[in-house]
Amino acid sequence: MTAKKRLEKESKISRVKRSFNDRHPFVVPLVTLGVLFIGSIIAFFMYGGQVVQPGDTKIVRFHSEGSNQSVVTRAKTVKEFLDRSNIRIEEGDVIEPTVDSPISSEEFSVNLYKAKQVTVVDEKGNKTITKTADTIPEIVAIKAGYKLYPEDIVKVVEPDKSLEQGVIGMQISINRATPIKLNLFGTTYEIRTHAETVADLAKERGINFDDKSVLPTPETKLKDNEVVFITQPGKQLTTVEEILPFSEETIIDTGLAIGSKQIRTPGSNGKRVVVYEILTNGSKKALQEIIVANPVKQIVVKGKKITAPNVSVAAEKTSLMAQAGIASDQYGSVDYIIGHESGWRPAARSANNCIGLGQKCNATSLINACPNWETDPVCQLQHFNSYAVGRYGSWNQAYAFWTVNRWW
Repeated sequence: MTAKKRLEKESKISRVKRSFNDRHPFVVPLVTLGVLFIGSIIAFFMYGGQVVQPGDTKIVRFHSEGSNQSVVTRAKTVKEFLDRSNIRIEEGDVIEPTVDSPISSEEFSVNLYKAKQVTVVDEKGNKTITKTADTIPEIVAIKAGYKLYPEDIVKVVEPDKSLEQGVIGMQISINRATPIKLNLFGTTYEIRTHAETVADLAKERGINFDDKSVLPTPETKLKDNEVVFITQPGKQLTTVEEILPFSEETIIDTGLAIGSKQIRTPGSNGKRVVVYEILTNGSKKALQEIIVANPVKQIVVKGKKITAPNVSVAAEKTSLMAQAGIASDQYGSVDYIIGHESGWRPAARSANNCIGLGQKCNATSLINACPNWETDPVCQLQHFNSYAVGRYGSWNQAYAFWTVNRWW
């Protein structure tokens, strides 16, 4: 085709286009609008059928079973987020924060702890199989119905050893400390120990004795509620014991799920002892009559669990601190420390097995002080107040330490 013919053809096509546009001036805008409309409809359904407003979306960082996801959402609460994301919460699962918590920041974290089968075994052969999302051994054992003391050693059994014992899944062992009544030179002390014999106990406590000043004999194996008397050298002692039976009480516990029933505190018999000194003429002289072990009432609890609130409003924080007996000039420091440790979430748990508002890493001590710790922020604040004052002198001084060390 010659250049002249090509120019004539292009000129003809241009005239046809101008003629079409002159006769149909709205076709191109309408086609463009239609394409945009169809694209909007597709986006509308892809994003859940809601209009996206610039300030309407938030990023939720969702953590579960070792996986981390960042999800853009318009959900207002944790429950709404879970429903929109088709995340199912099963019995025993723990969601943190609670489902009724508002998604209150542009970047918000939600943790889901899935319940798993756990076997709890104590050294006496008692075995309990439970399903729980908790990973802290002390909490699992207590929720399975075992009463713990700070001296008890609670730990996760290595998987290989669990398999050897025929246990599938996580196994937790409880190595009990032996409760002892130690009468030292006339004063009785209630202690718990992992010492095996009377001699080991004396060595553990740094007590000097001779064979005639201790009862029972140094090589005696210690057993629960054993009474050990250590007195001045040269005196010989003997005892007469009497059993005191325990009683039982049933209570309602909002820390347990509705319908559940547990023995929170196993009952145990008490013991009364009369101590005699054997005189040189062979007669006996009563030195004292003591209750070496009070009966422990058996507590049976029935569940009536309520959801623990997340403390987020300043007025709520002030009210809780006041109920806990904290001085008002300490409120700012309390708010700062608790806010950074747990975000004011009573049921908060960390990867390091620390729990509660102030993240107590000796979980047993907080659980013993506040049995319903997950739903009792006032008791927790009282417990952490004692810690702050006892260790630092005040919350304000604890705050000064925290800001430098990032822990307390």
